[in-house]
Amino acid sequence: MKFYTFSIVGSLIFLFINLYCYKSLSRNTAIKPYKTIFLIVFTFVFAFELIYFFSFGFYNISLLFYRAGIFCMGISFMAFSILLIYDIFGVLVFKFNKTRRKKNNIIFAKFNQICLNLFGTSKFSRSRRRALRFLLDIGVLIGVCGYILKGIYNANLSLHITKRQVKIKNLTNPLKFAVISDIHIGEFLKKDFMNKIVKNINQMKPDGVFIVGDLADLDGIKLGDMLDPLKDLQTKFGVYFVSGNHEYYNGFDSIIQKVKNLGVNVLENESIEFGGINLAGVNDISGFRLGFNEPNFAKALSNLNPNLPTILLSHQPKSINFISPNLLEKIDLMICGHTHAGQIFPFGFFVWLDQKYTYGLYQITQKLQMLVTSGAGFWGPPMRIFSKSEIVELNLIGE
Repeated sequence: MKFYTFSIVGSLIFLFINLYCYKSLSRNTAIKPYKTIFLIVFTFVFAFELIYFFSFGFYNISLLFYRAGIFCMGISFMAFSILLIYDIFGVLVFKFNKTRRKKNNIIFAKFNQICLNLFGTSKFSRSRRRALRFLLDIGVLIGVCGYILKGIYNANLSLHITKRQVKIKNLTNPLKFAVISDIHIGEFLKKDFMNKIVKNINQMKPDGVFIVGDLADLDGIKLGDMLDPLKDLQTKFGVYFVSGNHEYYNGFDSIIQKVKNLGVNVLENESIEFGGINLAGVNDISGFRLGFNEPNFAKALSNLNPNLPTILLSHQPKSINFISPNLLEKIDLMICGHTHAGQIFPFGFFVWLDQKYTYGLYQITQKLQMLVTSGAGFWGPPMRIFSKSEIVELNLIGE
């Protein structure tokens, strides 16, 4: 039933998005004569999106249609975002200026003054309005295309190394860790991308590696050798992994076993001591909703060395809401992923509503800090705007 609900709601949302994009572009003076072509284009785009939505959860969709559907969703959403902003701007420029409504309104008085400074008049003639409208219509077409191409480049060809330095009390020796999350190895990103990540991490020469969930988007059998590069990670204290929500969606046990077979230490509601720190890790909070492999913060934060600082790996930032105050007092640094820093602007607003902490380093209490990474890969459309694919070089120093 939940798959049908997702399919129907998702289809209706993207039906509206595609209709809006078509109506907006059909008014564009630069391409108005070709609006029939755009009707055909958006019809095909929505058809691929429908195939994706109504095959979701049944795993019987071909890779070609899966990729096409996801890619079309990205194009629709990004075009909608730009066109909506442009249409709002157009209303302010042409409609309100044309009718001269609310002459005494401070906002429109300032707008008229800007027009006077730029164009020598605050009142456009018909020819000037047409010329300006044509230039703006050309500009928005360039903007839509540039927005989409930049998003594709950011997600697929640009992997950043983000250096962060965090001060922690009672840390006797400085430590360097590589933090990665949300790689989503599967339908789009495969073994070559995993190789690229491992190569970059080894160049850091870290003391350890933290993988904070959503490593894979396929079950352990279908992954084949895609995760094998993890065996080549070179660290002093090892590689540590906690589950994300996508591990639950794609076969929790098979993925966990696959990761363990590669020599990665999986922290399932447990802690370990090394290098002068306590490292704790919990299962993702999706376990509460799905009813298996639930996180247990009390268990993970028991048996800690009280003389050492404690780092907690937990996939979703909002998991902090499930930690009791007395347990929070034990944690010095919480490391999370999941948010993708919004991945595609302006979707980050909805991520913020859900998670509150979306990207960066936060001071939660006088003692507790939270680091949220934007992740190394992507999920859904292979695009990123105003977010980056990153590996975090985390340098811990004593306060």
